[in-house]
Amino acid sequence: MPQQRDLNQAILELLQRYQSLVLATVNHDGTPNCSYAPYLLAEGNFFVLVSGLAKHTANLLQTRRCHIQILADEQETVNPFARKRLSYLCSVKDIPTQSTQAAEILILLRQRFGPTIDMLASLADFHLLQLEPESGSVVLGFGQAHPAPLPNQLG
Repeated sequence: MPQQRDLNQAILELLQRYQSLVLATVNHDGTPNCSYAPYLLAEGNFFVLVSGLAKHTANLLQTRRCHIQILADEQETVNPFARKRLSYLCSVKDIPTQSTQAAEILILLRQRFGPTIDMLASLADFHLLQLEPESGSVVLGFGQAHPAPLPNQLG
């Protein structure tokens, strides 16, 4: 098992290198949906700006739960069975668009993704969602699966 410092560093590298996450959601009947969204990590939480027209948004707002995964690019992976990946089970909170928190997060999203954020945030169907990690795991290769500390514990 790697030292905690090395494990934290590997997780931080995944978080810094990739801009989108895979979203696993279910609806009220338990029908699964897999999608993705660009994300921002701030305040120890993941934030996504998503359309209310998307199935994943309806699922997130109904169940208030999701599983997310950030995974290494296939082109950078020597063996697809040992692809690096970071996963978290999350609770979901809808951030009111007129709140101070939303204004602060939208500024950070704009810095990360550019002016597209202004256009998306102006659309009435878009929601700013906070995905709060509860537990996680990280796979760094064959035989290298570990519990992942929460983002706010990475230092």
